[in-house]
Amino acid sequence: MRILRGPLIGSDYTARGFERSTQNRRSDCSTVPSRAAHLLRIVDEPFAWRNTALSKRRLRIAAACVVAMLLGVSYKLGTDKGSVVGSLQDSHESQQVLAYSTPTSAPAPGKARRSAAAASTTPGPTNYKQARFAAAISGLRFDTGVVEVEPADRYDAEFAWARFEQARALVDAGLALGAITAYRDSIRWAPDLADPYNGLGMILRLQNKMSEALAALRTAVRLDPEFVDARFNLAMTLWMNGEPKEATRQMRQVVQLQPDHALAHERLAIWNYYSGQADAAWQHVRAAQALDHVLPPQFMALMEIRMPGASR
Repeated sequence: MRILRGPLIGSDYTARGFERSTQNRRSDCSTVPSRAAHLLRIVDEPFAWRNTALSKRRLRIAAACVVAMLLGVSYKLGTDKGSVVGSLQDSHESQQVLAYSTPTSAPAPGKARRSAAAASTTPGPTNYKQARFAAAISGLRFDTGVVEVEPADRYDAEFAWARFEQARALVDAGLALGAITAYRDSIRWAPDLADPYNGLGMILRLQNKMSEALAALRTAVRLDPEFVDARFNLAMTLWMNGEPKEATRQMRQVVQLQPDHALAHERLAIWNYYSGQADAAWQHVRAAQALDHVLPPQFMALMEIRMPGASR
């Protein structure tokens, strides 16, 4: 009894012949499209279903053949993509698409490596913040320990001070990159002003850019050696960066320039405690207390316990 005929397959199948062909689990799938189409037709016809009595195993084989057929069709579409694109080359839209496609000729190995390196440095999801930071500090270099400035076209201290005030307002508003850009403009328009370097160093420290912050603060101290706030900030940044000796030296200069600097005395007391210099620690404790400065109670408790015999 014939149950399927037509141009879709090109041959006739009987239910008995199909049953014999599916007995082997490792059946040849070279005729996957025709076999899958036949299976679909068999399932659709109730009469054929009753006569063939497909088991669960045969249904699994049928499903596997259908999946293989779909994969073969997708592979065929993938191989024909070049011809489809080639047929669209005359249109403007296809030219835009081809501009972003891979070149027809393979580049030289060295050129390919350079292209890969350039692609890795383009702004992406991972280094987008770095690209924005680089744009914010453009015109300034920090790799020599101090700030090297590419000055603006002309010197304008008034504009520099205006940008400095804008930068402070942006810091208060929490707009770090905007503040960095404003400090940069202030520095470029008046490179001899120390205040913008100090402000830039502080905002860079908040952004965890320690080397750049130290360079900016060193520049501020170099331009104005008696700038107490800049030297105090430099000492604190050095301590945070793991340079305790240089930090202590800078903080001692702070108390020399301003003996009533209570926070500087507090920092020196704590730092001398950590370095084991009990006499110096108690000296700065007394100096801070004489200025009516309240030291941290936890620190005072440690001083009483671990350095009780020191001269007070």
